[in-house]
Amino acid sequence: MKRLAPLFWLVLILLAGGTLMKISYQVDAKERELRHLNAQLAANQDGIRVLKAEWAYLNQPQRIETLSAKYLTAMHPLQVAQMQAGLPGVQLAAVTPSKTAGSVIQVAATR
Repeated sequence: MKRLAPLFWLVLILLAGGTLMKISYQVDAKERELRHLNAQLAANQDGIRVLKAEWAYLNQPQRIETLSAKYLTAMHPLQVAQMQAGLPGVQLAAVTPSKTAGSVIQVAATR
């Protein structure tokens, strides 16, 4: 029995050392992952700052007014004749009440 005790402690120490080494490698991997995620987060935040600056520039009232004066001068409100001219082959059907529509209304009213 006395001869097995040192062997037991040796195996226990080796297992503890192996487990400690495994945990150490896992911690290193998680730290690398954390550094990568922090770098990605910083890059995304920089991108958001750039997009906010661009949005602020694009929404300047003076710029929008200049562009609208440049490109929207020939635009006028749509006339009914223009709509009819755009749809020459389309005939609008007259709306007539039907029995099915009345029953749908009755069913909806009873719910």
